[in-house]
Amino acid sequence: MPFPIPTSPQQNKMIHQIRLRYPSLPVVLNFQVKIPNKSHSRFLDAAIEPLKLDFEYDGKKNHTTLGAKLKDKARDSELKALGWETFRVTAANWKLFFDGGLLDQIIKMRIRELGIKFA
Repeated sequence: MPFPIPTSPQQNKMIHQIRLRYPSLPVVLNFQVKIPNKSHSRFLDAAIEPLKLDFEYDGKKNHTTLGAKLKDKARDSELKALGWETFRVTAANWKLFFDGGLLDQIIKMRIRELGIKFA
């Protein structure tokens, strides 16, 4: 049985905002992606699996050091090799994502790229 992944209030708020705008899209909190030929998985903060979109909330505490940024870059590269696109949401760009239309642009562009139809 997998261990529970802790979530932050920001992650919960982010997934709520995505679901409000796109209720027909399956948005999953802490979605597990197994990395082929490796002994580990990646857990995505807010994943839309059919679109292979990953939205990560990066707080100041865990994502501002050089080491953390390098780990994030390596993680994003692994996911990119599997067809996933990762977008990093922070307190500084929150309004751009959710009030400025960036989330809408990302989702609409990905739907067009993949030729997916949703009800």
